[in-house]
Amino acid sequence: MTGRKFSHFEIFKIVINTLYIIGGVFVFGITMSNAAQEFKKPQWKIIYEQEQAEVQCQNCDKVD
Repeated sequence: MTGRKFSHFEIFKIVINTLYIIGGVFVFGITMSNAAQEFKKPQWKIIYEQEQAEVQCQNCDKVD
């Protein structure tokens, strides 16, 4: 043997750092996926959704 001792703490640090990096890549991927979907949305669909929200709230103050 070379005299080096096995260190559980070093293995723990490597595992935590690996999970941290993988988590960051995962969150970045989700962010890019959501951004790509938002930019793919056609302009007419955005306008239609805004009009539908306005139509649903026109009679909010009336009590039947």
